[in-house]
Amino acid sequence: VSPRHHGVASGQGGCVYCAEPGLDFSAPGVLYLITNANWRAAKIGVTTTASRKDRLATHAKYGWKVAKTWRFETGAAAYRVEQRVVRAWRDSGYPEAMPADEMPSGGSTETVALEAVSLLEIEQIIAATADTH
Repeated sequence: VSPRHHGVASGQGGCVYCAEPGLDFSAPGVLYLITNANWRAAKIGVTTTASRKDRLATHAKYGWKVAKTWRFETGAAAYRVEQRVVRAWRDSGYPEAMPADEMPSGGSTETVALEAVSLLEIEQIIAATADTH
């Protein structure tokens, strides 16, 4: 595992696989791409079919709209792709688009400005990284 300071500080714990409030990474996974027109931002995220909390419904309450979803055999596979996409954004110099205090549902570290990268480019990154897992 590779815990990040922000994740541990926000109560996620060190291991995404055994964290009690976390996802069941062995359940079928869903990678989602959502957008927020007010912030001109995109966010990538992961949920599973066994999730106790509907992440997409929670984000929708704050103006996020689903652009696209991808299904994976496991949440772990979806999570690996999510992390590769975020790493590709940061390696390309695209910073987080949302301040943490503007995302009460969490996930600011998985955001990017749509001025920096288009939805088509994000989908291409996802396709390229999904082929490598």
